[in-house]
Amino acid sequence: MSLAVRLGFVYDNCSISRFFDMDRILRLPEVLAVYPIGRSTWYRGISEGRFPRPVKLGSRSVGWRESDICRLME
Repeated sequence: MSLAVRLGFVYDNCSISRFFDMDRILRLPEVLAVYPIGRSTWYRGISEGRFPRPVKLGSRSVGWRESDICRLME
């Protein structure tokens, strides 16, 4: 599935996720595509408490809950 199709799914899926109580994990490129700011600005916002903290996926990978990103976009 292409990134554009997935991003459309993320944006359209905000209300669907709440209805089904499902939560996908989004990686940073997906997050920044729907919330268009720079990578360093995103991480600064996390440290300042303006943006949601990531979920640890492994020793060197993180992601964000789709529901957290949807709430941020509201």
